[in-house]
Amino acid sequence: MLRCMKTLFRASKETIDRLFECNRVSGEVWNFCLALAKETHLKTGKWITKSE
Repeated sequence: MLRCMKTLFRASKETIDRLFECNRVSGEVWNFCLALAKETHLKTGKWITKSE
């Protein structure tokens, strides 16, 4: 289970835009990893581990 804590902070528009861009990139990485995991499961019948 993942836990988080929301925190308010102030930042410039440029910083906020950069944070949103980083969030988009991390989403793309996550989706790519998920696609690889699904592809591996379809080929082998096993899910990949955290270390793989």
